[in-house]
Amino acid sequence: MSHRLKNTLIGAFLIIGLSAILKFYFQTPNIGLLFLVVLGAISAVTTDLVKGFINPPRWLYQIRFSILGVLYGVFIGILLFGKEAIEENRFSIHDLLVCLVIGAVLGVVLHASMMFAQTGKLKRRKGLFLPGRQLVKDSALLINQNGEKIKGKLVLTNEQLIFLKNGTEEKILESEVHEIHPNITKTKFLRIPDGFSIENDEILLKVSFPYYWLKSINKEENKMIA
Repeated sequence: MSHRLKNTLIGAFLIIGLSAILKFYFQTPNIGLLFLVVLGAISAVTTDLVKGFINPPRWLYQIRFSILGVLYGVFIGILLFGKEAIEENRFSIHDLLVCLVIGAVLGVVLHASMMFAQTGKLKRRKGLFLPGRQLVKDSALLINQNGEKIKGKLVLTNEQLIFLKNGTEEKILESEVHEIHPNITKTKFLRIPDGFSIENDEILLKVSFPYYWLKSINKEENKMIA
């Protein structure tokens, strides 16, 4: 079972379970359930589009967790407001703004804390040496030519591109920057960029904001050539 299919099935079960709870326990009307499902789908696609197509400047990339948190929080706020507005059959700009502000604040705090916990500063310990200066790092998924999937951290220094396995921080990949020739990869559905391939497309790296990674890699390659 592919990683994307697995996530799709998990998402479908969560949506069905949540819908059942809202329908039979909270007595949410059908129009309310439809609103929640549609907005949830829009939220997921919008997030993928932002992560896939946006090539942010460095300062914006560094605060990406906060920006994504605001995005998630705004959608949550709209969901809560929409559910209440449908159930009570009334619309209030004030209530909408309150839900948006609360959702944005909670989204920033929760999302940023979770992401920083995953991609925080790598601890230097025995057996772990990262040559050069760290430029970019993020959680990623490495897929080998044989289809093996490994979750971990992708790190770009001014000398190498390195992939560290979660938990053990074992180096699964270690390539010199000047030897990397990355190609953007896209999802089969909607053709949204979801990472890049290296080593003649034998290794796939699924990571957010792939165009930013390519820009950073090319920048270091140009420095070496100059």
